[in-house]
Amino acid sequence: MSHRIRRAISDDIPTIAEIGYEAFKVYGRPDIREHSQHIAESSWSFFYMMEDEVGPVAQAMVLPHTIQVGKCTILKADVGHVAVRPERQGEGLGSHLMEELMRLLPGEGFHCTRLGGLMKFYRRFGYEPFPRRYVQFEVQPLDAELRGVRWAEKLGLSPELQARVRPYDPHGDHAAVGELLSQYNAGRPGRLVESRGTPAPEGTAPDPLTLVYEVEGVIRGYLQGNLGPVHAGQPPTYQVIDFALDYGYPEAGEALLKTFLRQAATVAPTTVTCRLPYEERLFDLLNAATLQFDVLEMRGGFDGNMMQVLDLAGMLQAIAPELSARLQAAGCCPWEGTLGLRIPRHEATLNICADTVTAGPAVLPGSPVIEITHATVLKWVLGLCGAAEFPHLMEHLAGPQRIVLSILFPRLPAASGVWG
Repeated sequence: MSHRIRRAISDDIPTIAEIGYEAFKVYGRPDIREHSQHIAESSWSFFYMMEDEVGPVAQAMVLPHTIQVGKCTILKADVGHVAVRPERQGEGLGSHLMEELMRLLPGEGFHCTRLGGLMKFYRRFGYEPFPRRYVQFEVQPLDAELRGVRWAEKLGLSPELQARVRPYDPHGDHAAVGELLSQYNAGRPGRLVESRGTPAPEGTAPDPLTLVYEVEGVIRGYLQGNLGPVHAGQPPTYQVIDFALDYGYPEAGEALLKTFLRQAATVAPTTVTCRLPYEERLFDLLNAATLQFDVLEMRGGFDGNMMQVLDLAGMLQAIAPELSARLQAAGCCPWEGTLGLRIPRHEATLNICADTVTAGPAVLPGSPVIEITHATVLKWVLGLCGAAEFPHLMEHLAGPQRIVLSILFPRLPAASGVWG
């Protein structure tokens, strides 16, 4: 029996909801039927359906995410809600669906893809384990003590700072917060590029978990909070899912986070998980505010986050202007020539000339070649790690070639979240 893959249409909404419910009800989530219906109604246009002569038998949702890399962007396919009708499971339909998606997505402009799941299963389609990053705050009840200091005191603010924190107005603050986010994340790799849309209607009630820090009518800090599961199936916890500040007002970070942590303390003891950028300047600010936190990088080996490159040459071409800007900012180019990058099933060339970098689709004969993994090249592109942190991959390169790579791919204060 033959199968074909197609994009979903609105008529598929009942089928998407049904397949999702039937496939995932085994996990015992009490609201799975309502959740499946909501996903179908709100996101049907992102689904791919696999069908045979009888009708749809499997499905997967692919969300397009545009990720910032300096002044450039790359396009990621976020794959989820992969489901097969229960009565058709065991026929290899899920594998066939994933194989076809990996074949189709590069032609639709995607440079890389991410998903979460059983690594043994998804490795066969080219995915590799990829880290997740969080900043976490452990919070105790306000009347508890830590080395003789009550948590109410630890999270206390001066009246002046407290007066500057208020709930975010989804209508009146929309433009100002958008500008603050743009300034704070300008050039930050790993940041999701998304339209903030239009302001909410005037009079829309504020969300008490989303806060701003305002000085003389100007917003200098922003924190978007949430109460929900960090990962599917987990109990709800307090989270910070977006954050920005004007570094001319460093106290904004202290005021916003302490205010939010005091709210979380109503259900303490608890752990507050934050999607803060990995930025030493920010961490120093939090230390100065006497906030204790853990910087976590989770690396799953069984079930977790995975990524792979879909179009290596296309991804490098997309970020070539940013790589050129880094070379220009360095003020020198210690080596000119071509360097080959080779990962499983893909290869490409970086052409380095004075202050310009371009990319080609294939390794040129005679060029030095770096053999790396999908995960490694994505860490370089997203600034999670610098090329210089992988000396074992560059032992065969000349010193000037290694220096050029360290200029093009440094460790940077990357955002967290969209890639993990």
